[in-house]
Amino acid sequence: MSDCPRATGERVREAATEIRTCDGVLAVHVLDPAESGRGQWTIEIITSRALPPGVLQRLARHDLSVPDAVPRGTTYRSIATA
Repeated sequence: MSDCPRATGERVREAATEIRTCDGVLAVHVLDPAESGRGQWTIEIITSRALPPGVLQRLARHDLSVPDAVPRGTTYRSIATA
């Protein structure tokens, strides 16, 4: 999906808002392209287990990909990008 930067940011923020309501989600952080170090709008998702299906469904609905998802101690840190 090709969006203008403003539309992409809105799409990412909307996805983050939906993801915050999912079971097992402990924290969600939205990073703009300059903050993320990836040059892309990014969502950092901290969960108590691997990404729950509800999170994956919301990411797919907003056309976001998951280039990184790793366990960190007792939690998981996943990165989703637009």
